[in-house]
Amino acid sequence: MQENSEIVNKISTYIEENIETINETVTIVFVEQEVDKNELYKTIEKLGKVCNFEELKPMQIGNRIKAICNAYKVTIDDCNIKYLIECIRL
Repeated sequence: MQENSEIVNKISTYIEENIETINETVTIVFVEQEVDKNELYKTIEKLGKVCNFEELKPMQIGNRIKAICNAYKVTIDDCNIKYLIECIRL
């Protein structure tokens, strides 16, 4: 656990020292089941943006796909949406 804490602190320090370069060129994505609001989290929250994405149910995914298709003026039927979701979830 001590080793992990040291790594988190090093990453946090690196981000703080290089934020101008990071802002111009990098998007950092962390995928976590649970968020530990440690030094790294606080640094990212202060200097960047923290977003939480909840897992969507198949019906919610279908509605989102339909909305995206409509925005691009693309017609898609429910069978194709279900097929697309099945292929993605594999």
